[in-house]
Amino acid sequence: PIACVGLAFALALVAVRPAAGVSERERFVLPSVREMRSILGNSQRSAFTALVLVEAAALGALTAIFRAYGRDVLGVTLAHQGLLLIPAAVVGAAVVVPGGVIADRLGAKRVMVPGFAVTGICLLMLARWSDPAFVAATAAVAGVGFGLAVPAIASTMMALAGSTSSRGGVIGWFMTMDGIGHAAGPAAAGVLLATLGAEAVLIAAGGLFLAAASIVLSSRLGEREAAIVPVDVLPPA
Repeated sequence: PIACVGLAFALALVAVRPAAGVSERERFVLPSVREMRSILGNSQRSAFTALVLVEAAALGALTAIFRAYGRDVLGVTLAHQGLLLIPAAVVGAAVVVPGGVIADRLGAKRVMVPGFAVTGICLLMLARWSDPAFVAATAAVAGVGFGLAVPAIASTMMALAGSTSSRGGVIGWFMTMDGIGHAAGPAAAGVLLATLGAEAVLIAAGGLFLAAASIVLSSRLGEREAAIVPVDVLPPA
């Protein structure tokens, strides 16, 4: 439910920020086979690939059931649903810049783990309770969690891309994974919605956000001292 305005705005910032300093041509250059080996062979880049897929699928699933959640779970009109989620939209957008500052000072990992975890827990709670006041407050907390993590996602992507001649291809790979996640999420959500209802989609999305937190926690993603192996250091194929 929180993907209506606030998280959509926050996601747009992710899409804009990684593109800074990358030409339009570079953004859509696909990696070569040799570069693909470097991307998937590096543990951090592999972990970030999984993170992007999981996070994008969760957001896509929430977008797909936005109206179904208000109609079937909350039992409210679209206008009423929008009013309930205004706090999430406002705070989700408002904490993006502070989230970037915090990530710069504490490290991206220390922002992404609690941000994704809080978002996931809130979605699980929203699947269980439908009191309007509770929904508004819980969605707002979820908006804060995800909004804080957004800049850390972007900065981690740029760090993993490095400054090599294949930087555009690496970014293109991550953007492709993001697109796949946004396509797979709504498709899976549609199946769950038709068979088990909107609550099941919320539970699944909450689980995906918790999985995202686990991926970051169990890897070196977002750690300042973590070394990135550039693509160009691989020997010629």
